[in-house]
Amino acid sequence: MGATLRLAMGGQELLRGEGSLAAAPERLLARGGLRSAPLSVVLVVPHASLARTSTSTLLVEGTVDARLTAEGTLAAPRLALEAAGRGLQVEGRPLGDLTAQARWAEGRGSGRVTLAAKAGGTLEATAAVDAPLGLDTRAADLRRAPAELGLRARDLDLGFLPAVLAGWVRTASGKLQADVTARGPLERASPRGTVRLADGRLAISEYGDWTQIEVDATVTDDAVELRRVAARRAHGSFEAHGALRGMGGPDARLEGRIVSRELPIMRAGMDLATLDLQVDATGAYQPGALQVKLTVPRGTIRLPKRAPRTLQSLERRRDIVVGRQPAPRKAPLPVPRGPGERPFTLTAQLLVPGRLQVVSDNPRIRVELKANVTYELTGANDFATGTVEVVRGEVEPIGGRNFQIERGKVTFTGGPPKAALLDVEAVYDNPVAKVTVAVAGPISDPEIRLSSQPPMDDGQIALLIATGRTELKPGSGGVGTLTGEEAGRAALGAVATQAFKDLVADKLPLDTVAVDAGALRAGKYVTDKIYVGYTRRFDVQLEQGQNVNEVRVEYQITRRWTLESRYGDAQSGGASLIWSKDY
Repeated sequence: MGATLRLAMGGQELLRGEGSLAAAPERLLARGGLRSAPLSVVLVVPHASLARTSTSTLLVEGTVDARLTAEGTLAAPRLALEAAGRGLQVEGRPLGDLTAQARWAEGRGSGRVTLAAKAGGTLEATAAVDAPLGLDTRAADLRRAPAELGLRARDLDLGFLPAVLAGWVRTASGKLQADVTARGPLERASPRGTVRLADGRLAISEYGDWTQIEVDATVTDDAVELRRVAARRAHGSFEAHGALRGMGGPDARLEGRIVSRELPIMRAGMDLATLDLQVDATGAYQPGALQVKLTVPRGTIRLPKRAPRTLQSLERRRDIVVGRQPAPRKAPLPVPRGPGERPFTLTAQLLVPGRLQVVSDNPRIRVELKANVTYELTGANDFATGTVEVVRGEVEPIGGRNFQIERGKVTFTGGPPKAALLDVEAVYDNPVAKVTVAVAGPISDPEIRLSSQPPMDDGQIALLIATGRTELKPGSGGVGTLTGEEAGRAALGAVATQAFKDLVADKLPLDTVAVDAGALRAGKYVTDKIYVGYTRRFDVQLEQGQNVNEVRVEYQITRRWTLESRYGDAQSGGASLIWSKDY
């Protein structure tokens, strides 16, 4: 019983092969006959050009030669692979030349993959496994088979990374030296060796450019020692060192320290925070379990002037299918564990005694935190217990509205971290009233409640927070009596923070509210076709006839025709008939 194969694309032969099982078809129906049938397979890739096989989503260039042979029987095959790729490039980024050899016969497999990087240097990975391979081989037996793995880098320039990690690493450089060997069961081989990187540079998509990257690590039979890991980003720096010693005994001890100095953390081009803190790490390791205690004796987390925007995900939507509906995929079966085996457990305790400052200048935030939180990860399940509390603090979410934090606490209840509960109370003292804001509930969707003394409804409280007044009526302490300086200060403070929308806008007795550095706008739909809006401008030029206070009325005649008119206190106004079409 035999078969032949030939695959071509664009007039180029990509793959040819032939194979046979030297047995009658009826004999192959029995497992014994299938196991013992003589096997012969030859597959050849004859100097194929990868550019002709590339797609619009992945452009690969270079040439590939390969030959795979299989002999013996399905119960005890003899496999051999020889492959070579020359002038490889991914998305126009040079990779280099790649060669691979593999053999598996008589209960032993071995392989070697070598990369001669275009940027310079070599990377070699080797593997040897003592285990039979055949029709009766179980995956669990392979995972537990004795193995020896190796990874060696000689003056390897990291310039090859953009080709390997296309779309994630934009540019890379630096010389890597590595000599690591791992021995033991294939699924739990113990590494030994050294890794060193000098003057590294990485530009990572969404996470920015990192320079002066250094790594000096050593692994021995008794210890894993991280002598130095360092990097710089912009004007900030990061350094770490640590060691896990006593691995030859029942308990290994962990000690380390992480120090960041004015280190900016960003994602998707937006600053998230600037870290200036020290973290001391201690702990213990046993086979299958790592316990770490992280102590932050002091530090400062500086928030950016602009709150990070919530961006639309660019990942492919799984609920949108273009074309034919694909067949549903079955979930992969969990990997079976041997008798008595338990999943790896990580337990990390974060201890902050109380000198961790969270600060921001715009909006103004001054908060001191303390924390005692324990996080546990067992297999794919994670849990968290403990609290993060505010020792003292004040927040100015909108210019001139200074809130004193009377109580602030995040409680992790023993479930997943996202199930934590939030309990915050802040007070704003105004000559008109004392306002209390209470935020409570699940951290993913807390509830905001406003109260005051003397009592006012939510709309009045929201106006008080937004403008410092409780009414919108001109001449009665409302917006109409705000000076340009007062209104501008409130507007600039509001536009700087999402707190205006979250805390105030939704509670105002209006359909639309918008504040920016130049104006306060508010409006209400009188009917489904008539909209009346009010605008208060802070930076008007009176000599040009601009209105400080302006009223705008919109009337939707039809779906495409709208009549707009505006008039203000500078006797300036107009009317427009607008035709529009949405695409």
